[in-house]
Amino acid sequence: MIFSFEEANEQVKKLLLAYPDLCIYERNNDRIQLKGSILVYRCVDDYTLRKRYQIEIIIPVNSEELPLVKDADRAINRSYRHVYSNGALCLETEISILRRFINGFDLIVWMEEFVEPYFVTYEYYSEYGRFPYGEREHGSEGVLQSYQDIFGTDDYTKTYDIARFIRDHKYRGHLGCPCGSGKRIRNCHGAIMRLFYDHEYLMNQVTKDMNRLDAELRAYYARRNTETSK
Repeated sequence: MIFSFEEANEQVKKLLLAYPDLCIYERNNDRIQLKGSILVYRCVDDYTLRKRYQIEIIIPVNSEELPLVKDADRAINRSYRHVYSNGALCLETEISILRRFINGFDLIVWMEEFVEPYFVTYEYYSEYGRFPYGEREHGSEGVLQSYQDIFGTDDYTKTYDIARFIRDHKYRGHLGCPCGSGKRIRNCHGAIMRLFYDHEYLMNQVTKDMNRLDAELRAYYARRNTETSK
């Protein structure tokens, strides 16, 4: 669970002080919805952005779902690959955000480190045709890239093998590390793997991500076998 009802309300109070042009639009036992504007004033290299954006924030309560933010006034071109058709912004992969807040979710930090940089990245890309902080791929490849960053691996196969091991096995430090290094887990990727075993929401996310990836792989091989047999 990301937020209890009480914790969500406390954090929303602080968020509204930091972003006074946001207000509570709806609040119930399932979610808190905010609407309003934020002023993004950031510098990247020699580029400065000072612009106001109309947004909508939806904060799930008593849920494992992360908050989401929507572009309320279509400031983001819908052809941009990191915005969904309903206006929801693709800030980062879920596992990357959860990993950042492993010690507890903070709405203000989320705004400062994910939401505001999103708008800077979009405007910078619109101006120069490149991404100031680099770009992560969409879909399963982007998810694998996130796990690659977390595990410090250098290819998708090692990354997949570690994530699959976490999903399918209990932690056993004396076993060989699934990255294929030849070392025991405790002497290789053990420390980072333990984070998943010790935090239920990280374990739930890696299970969700790997199940989705496995389903896509099965579908891919089924299509390839069908095409080969023709």
